[in-house]
Amino acid sequence: MYMQLCRNCRFMYHSNTRVPCLCCDSISLTIHCSGNLVEVTNKLLDRGLEVISSCCEIYYLQDNTGKTVQLTLELGNLYPDEMFNELPPGWSTYVYHSIIDNGIGPKYTGLTHSDTFTPLVEDELEFATHLTISNLELWLSNKDPDSFWSVWRLAGVL
Repeated sequence: MYMQLCRNCRFMYHSNTRVPCLCCDSISLTIHCSGNLVEVTNKLLDRGLEVISSCCEIYYLQDNTGKTVQLTLELGNLYPDEMFNELPPGWSTYVYHSIIDNGIGPKYTGLTHSDTFTPLVEDELEFATHLTISNLELWLSNKDPDSFWSVWRLAGVL
C-alpha cells in the first residue's frame, strides 16, 4: 500500500505521489512511507532526523519457494555512524548517493533489514516482519532525542 506522511502534522495520504500537505499547508513534500513503518518514521522525525522514504517491499524468490522482505529507511543526511550504535539484530546502516542532473549527488545514510523466508509460511513472514519493526521502534524509544543532537555536535555536523 502506497502512503505519504506529512513531515509536519503527520497526516497520512493514501497516494503513490509525493504532494505538499493539504492539511497543514506545509510546502515540504510528503514522505513515501509503508503503512507498517509509520511509527518508526514518526520516531525518527521526533528525534530530529530527516527521513526521505521508508519502504517495506516483499519479493518472490526466483524459484517461487519463498519471499524476501526488504525494509529500507532512507535518511536525508549523512549521519555519523555513532548515532546508530547497537542497532537491533539484523538492522544495519548503509551509505547511498542521490542523483542530481544525471550525476552523483551527496552521500546520505540509510537503515536496512532483509529477511528471506523459505519455505514460505505467510504467518511467520508477517510475525517476523512485525517483530523486526518493533525491535527498531523499541531501540528508538530507548534513545533520548537529545542524545542524537549531542552526537551531531560532537561530530561537527552542527
